[in-house]
Amino acid sequence: MIKTSNPYIQSRTLLAASLISLSSASPVLLADTLCSQQETVEFNCSTGKKLISVCASKDLTADKGYLQYRFGPKGNKEIQVPEAKNHPNPLVKSGTLSVTDGDGAYLRFLKGDFRYVVYTAKGKTLGKKSGVAVEEGDKLLANIKCKGSVQTTIGPKLFEKAGLPADDKTFQLP
Repeated sequence: MIKTSNPYIQSRTLLAASLISLSSASPVLLADTLCSQQETVEFNCSTGKKLISVCASKDLTADKGYLQYRFGPKGNKEIQVPEAKNHPNPLVKSGTLSVTDGDGAYLRFLKGDFRYVVYTAKGKTLGKKSGVAVEEGDKLLANIKCKGSVQTTIGPKLFEKAGLPADDKTFQLP
């Protein structure tokens, strides 16, 4: 660091050092997600107080890797489905949505009698809708909506890459 008593030079040097440290830090998207740096973020959003994340191993294919739904406040996974980092098939089902003047897709994570459906859709009249629907049997228990920006790769490319089976149930946007 350059030693000087000139406050202008000191502030410029501090600004340059800050920018260098920020550029070498982890990607900003990982700061507000429940995914680790060793994972790929397939879906992520904030509900205001909590995060909805779908995280995948970087080696996810139709034969190996894992895909997990996670929910909770930053740094604390309250829910993780499936719990083990095993291949998602058959515990994760996939589907696409027909939306007027648009499209959508979802992942249905199975855990006992509960299903966590992470969805994203957009359409001219619908606008953008994303979140997680929590179901038990045929009953919708909760619909937790995303607020603000949404990061997602949920769709046919991910379904094919991960070898996810098509969902045999229909899903209607809540």
